[in-house]
Amino acid sequence: IDFLISDLAANVGVSDNPVVIYHHFGMDDRALTWWEPEDANTYYEAIESYNVIAIFHGHSHDANVYQWNGIDVYDVGTATQNEWAVVNITDDELMFGSLNQNGWQLLDIKSYSVNPPTAVVLTYDNFESGFGNYTDGGGDCSRYIYGTYAYKDSCAINIQDNSGVGSSFYHTSGIDVNTPGYEQIKVEFSYYGVGMNTGHDFWVEYYDGNDWNTVATYVCGTDFNNGSFYTDTVTIDSGTYDFPIDMKIRFQCSAGNNLDDVYIDDITVSAE
Repeated sequence: IDFLISDLAANVGVSDNPVVIYHHFGMDDRALTWWEPEDANTYYEAIESYNVIAIFHGHSHDANVYQWNGIDVYDVGTATQNEWAVVNITDDELMFGSLNQNGWQLLDIKSYSVNPPTAVVLTYDNFESGFGNYTDGGGDCSRYIYGTYAYKDSCAINIQDNSGVGSSFYHTSGIDVNTPGYEQIKVEFSYYGVGMNTGHDFWVEYYDGNDWNTVATYVCGTDFNNGSFYTDTVTIDSGTYDFPIDMKIRFQCSAGNNLDDVYIDDITVSAE
């Protein structure tokens, strides 16, 4: 039961999204004699606040649909009696059918809705009062305060040249994107190039708890031209990168000299 409680909290939370549960014993009057009463009560208390649209079970060997405490319960029958249950679940519909010696039977169909994920803003910075959530990487990074190259208001972060970390700025503190169970991180920002030569670039990098990974590259003459504002969003998926307890984002310039500049502003890092 501890696993169920923690899994629902981490993966469903307060979203009210539909939940489907599978286990062996059923929940009708006969099946409940196989449960200890306090276990059945504890189970219900663990799931009652969630939008459980279906509980599937076996053991009883009798394909049918019934309710337990207002929750639809589906007995899938048994192959030993040439009976097969078929379930089709989409974003908005569940269909439950049975195939036996009498042919196909559609036993239930129900509709529901899935709420879109709600993004959580992890950090937002416009640099009007300093570096905010970021740290200056070194001598080729500075805070710009004169307005012209700032996307909003007066300030932005200037990175130039090709001095490695010295041409970068990065999150000061690691952010836990593992415990909440996030599946996607988005980095939204604006930028403006000044004096960048064709082929010179800058990067957005992601720290996965062990290594820095380049997740986006912006090349002058291909992705942007000097003298114009651009906005972009970088998406980082948990299926591609590890989501650690100490994630960081870094912006780094890879140009030629101190006259090659990129101004970064209005950075939102969010997760869902």
